[in-house]
Amino acid sequence: MNRQPVTLQADAAVIGYDHRALGHEVRQFELALQVLGNTACAFGELVEAAEVLRYGRHLAQTVPSHMRFEERSVLATMEKRGAGLRAFAQEMKRQHRLIQDQLDCVAHLLDQLDGPENLENVMADLRQQGMELVRQITTHVAVEERKFLTFSA
Repeated sequence: MNRQPVTLQADAAVIGYDHRALGHEVRQFELALQVLGNTACAFGELVEAAEVLRYGRHLAQTVPSHMRFEERSVLATMEKRGAGLRAFAQEMKRQHRLIQDQLDCVAHLLDQLDGPENLENVMADLRQQGMELVRQITTHVAVEERKFLTFSA
């Protein structure tokens, strides 16, 4: 029986847990983005913006460390296991860089929500860039999960 080392199994389990938690956070961020700017009253916009800020900032804080952990653990092991897995690991790392760039863009827009200048434009840009971040993370995690399940079994 070809069993993976215990540390690889433990790392894959941690990543799986992180992916489930991340999925929840991404869904909450997506829901907050969908209603951002759709309220007719100023108080409603403040509540919507607060939700977007909360989930967006949490993603900006947690996703980079999650990606670093993946790269140091499961992806590093995959790179040593042949050309096919090496190519997959390198592609996941490339996607991590794209996700980080999108996170940086969203974080910059979140910072602009604090100021009154061009708030309507900032909210529109944030909605667009935030939804792109949601798409990138959701797609990336689904691909990783499929591969990690077969690799760590």
